[in-house]
Amino acid sequence: MKVFSVFAVIATVMLASCAKDEGMKPAPKDEGPGIYIPNTIPAIVAARQETSDIVVPICRTNTDGEATANIKFAVATGDEAIFTGTMPTSVTFADGEDRVEFIFPVDFENMVPDQSYGLSVTVEENTSIYGLNYMELDVRRMIDWVEDIHVAKYTATLFAGLFGLPTDTWYVLYQKSTPERFYRLITPYRPYEKYIPKEDSEEFFPLGIEEIWAEEMLYDDETYILIDAGDPDNVTIREQSLGFAWSYGEFSIVSAYGIYTGFDTPGVLENGVLTVALVMTAPSEDFGAQGNPAVFDVIDFNEQTPTAAR
Repeated sequence: MKVFSVFAVIATVMLASCAKDEGMKPAPKDEGPGIYIPNTIPAIVAARQETSDIVVPICRTNTDGEATANIKFAVATGDEAIFTGTMPTSVTFADGEDRVEFIFPVDFENMVPDQSYGLSVTVEENTSIYGLNYMELDVRRMIDWVEDIHVAKYTATLFAGLFGLPTDTWYVLYQKSTPERFYRLITPYRPYEKYIPKEDSEEFFPLGIEEIWAEEMLYDDETYILIDAGDPDNVTIREQSLGFAWSYGEFSIVSAYGIYTGFDTPGVLENGVLTVALVMTAPSEDFGAQGNPAVFDVIDFNEQTPTAAR
């Protein structure tokens, strides 16, 4: 009897479940073409040398017949020169077609590497009740880096002069891009004791500035100084953080030629050695932008063999 009772209870529950299922309504369908922006578009859209066009797909759920909808592509303020194509104002699907792709050429050479450029898309009518009708795209020029890590020798004349330290040289790690054009220094100003024993610091890093700013670093992860050597006779370093802050705020560095008055000598890369005039900046008006047109930092990218490993 107990076994019979258990099966009776199970049968009752199943019947009740079936009764509920019969009363359930299917999810509503799009009444119109159901046009939407697929959420498979990556958050960061990469532009690369060999495929610098940006592709934006628009889809629909109902493929019966032709369909048209007004759409709007908008470029973020200040980024207009980067997107060189005509912005479409509508999308049209042929009968049976469920996807239309819009291709936007970009001015790849004038895109700053790793900087964000904004492009948004809006489907203004005949939208799907399930998909997206608005999306903001983060378009960036991406750089492919060779995994090999190299060692350079860095003479930081500007830094020493600004803070009353003797001009000296230390080793920094760097990577090269493929195709070879860019260099990036890997956290060149991080406190030294994080890399080498304290007793080796005087030999490897004579400045000993780890005692000045050991608590001033802003980031635990690596930071990079990106160098564009596409034109060896006019090497540039766009303004970027040094990864530390003092009372003036977060410091940045930038190549001065073409930006600041009086700096008439461009950065030059010759025989693997970069000579460049730099300006250091900070948010505080008490510091502002400081540099010396007669002072040049020197980075020797020829492979080094340091006496201690950073």
